[in-house]
Amino acid sequence: GGQWNSITLQNSVIRNGNYAVGADGVAISWEGGTDNHLVNNEIYDWSSHTVQLGHNGVGELPGAVVENNDLYVSPVLHVNGGTQSVAESVMVMKTSGTSANPAKIIHNRIWGGRWTDTGQCCIGGADGKGISITPVDASNPREWIIVQNNIVFDNQNGIQGSISTNNRISIIGNLV
Repeated sequence: GGQWNSITLQNSVIRNGNYAVGADGVAISWEGGTDNHLVNNEIYDWSSHTVQLGHNGVGELPGAVVENNDLYVSPVLHVNGGTQSVAESVMVMKTSGTSANPAKIIHNRIWGGRWTDTGQCCIGGADGKGISITPVDASNPREWIIVQNNIVFDNQNGIQGSISTNNRISIIGNLV
C-alpha cells in the first residue's frame, strides 16, 4: 500500500502465501503511486490475489504496468477435484490509469483461477477470473486501462469487468 512512485519489481520469484478463512494474502498490492512497474516475474500460489493494483476506494494508479509476468494459481492450491481453489482471482485491477498515463496489463501469462472455496480461505471469495477489472461500485468505474497481448488460460473466467460501468478500457490481442 501507500503512495510509492517509480517502483520497479523485476526478475523475481514470489510464491507460496499462506491461506486461512477470513484472511486475504496478496503477493503484490500497490494501492497508490505513479509509474510503478511489475516486469518479468513469476508470482504464484497466494490465497487472495496474486497481483492486485489498487484497493477498494482507490482512484488512480497512473502509469502502472504489469508486463511479461507468469501469474498463476498452481494445482497445489486447487481443491475439490480441481473445481475450486484456496485463492481468489489471479490478476485484479481495482484502480484506474489516466488519459495521459493509462494503466497497462501487457504480455503476461495468467492461469489457474478457480472458484474460491470460502470454507478454506479468504474473506469474500471470487469466481476464478484470470484478469478482473473490479470497481468498488457503479459510481466508481475503472477507466484508462489497456489489457493487451496476454495469454489467459485454464481459468474459470478469462478477462472480466465486474460492473458494467467501466469506461475507456482497451482489450486488444489477448489469447483467452
